[in-house]
Amino acid sequence: MIDLHRHILPGFADGQPAMAASLKIASEASKQGITSIIAAPHHPIDSESGYNAILDSVRDMNEQLKASQIPVEILPGQGTRIHGI
Repeated sequence: MIDLHRHILPGFADGQPAMAASLKIASEASKQGITSIIAAPHHPIDSESGYNAILDSVRDMNEQLKASQIPVEILPGQGTRIHGI
């Protein structure tokens, strides 16, 4: 199962305060059958540096998950807010 929208990355708006909290969420998700989580920090995160920060955080988190033997993969994404019609 894939979780399509989770504020799991530490240090981003509405994200987790620290990696330990993110790992706990991923561990609990794994117990519920989730194998992949699409990280969803808010868009827009300023320019290319923000995009690269997301990719770096996803990479770091996947390394921590592997080291902790938590069988969940984090994929990069962003939550987009649509205003009015």
